[in-house]
Amino acid sequence: MYVHFIACIWYYIIDKKKEWIPPLDYLKGWPDGQPEFYDKSTQYRYCVSLYASCLFLFGNDLGARDDTQLIFISIVNIMGAIA
Repeated sequence: MYVHFIACIWYYIIDKKKEWIPPLDYLKGWPDGQPEFYDKSTQYRYCVSLYASCLFLFGNDLGARDDTQLIFISIVNIMGAIA
């Protein structure tokens, strides 16, 4: 449940500005300058957000693109280290 909660908050944060680039889009690149993540279904975006929230809990960095994302990732990393 904790991972779901983090995934939902992360999805809300990244959906506002649409600047975050998921790990798979880093590897594949994108031809038109916009990651294909934002063109996919809501179910796919939730699954990627769930995957990202698991990585946050274990201390991996996923490239925050602004201050809000950086603060959220930092808090989740600290919570993951404590738990």
